[in-house]
Amino acid sequence: MASVDIRKQWSIAQEDLLQELAQRCQSRSVMHGMEYRVYKRLNTLITVPSIVITLFGGAASTSQSSLVELIGPSSEKYVPLVIGVLSMFVSIMGSVSSFMKIPALTEQHLQAHVSFGKLTRKISGDIQVSPCDRSMPGREACKKYEEMFVALM
Repeated sequence: MASVDIRKQWSIAQEDLLQELAQRCQSRSVMHGMEYRVYKRLNTLITVPSIVITLFGGAASTSQSSLVELIGPSSEKYVPLVIGVLSMFVSIMGSVSSFMKIPALTEQHLQAHVSFGKLTRKISGDIQVSPCDRSMPGREACKKYEEMFVALM
């Protein structure tokens, strides 16, 4: 069987196409990285106050009589009300987070950011290698990387 020279199976148009695809992957990676940071911050802004409020609400409910003595007898009917409002507030924050699927979206954007970054490096690495050292012909590489890009989309 005769050996085929891979260098002859690469055109400048194919290299340009892969370069453009690498740039599109890079921009997607950056976009998903930015979205990941937004959702991570939003998740933190909901979760941390919920934890702190739950801690104070739990402490207040277990030492309700001591709290009434500390504040004064006139607060006896308001302490359970404040504890109840705090509990409802935490429940609402948890429900909003769950409804908006913030933790799941955070993880999905992180995975997309990493995946597009890997594909960018893979394409760029293949383009930077001399055509004679590339593992596959140009048409096959274009098809393979385009399929990988579409699968990530």
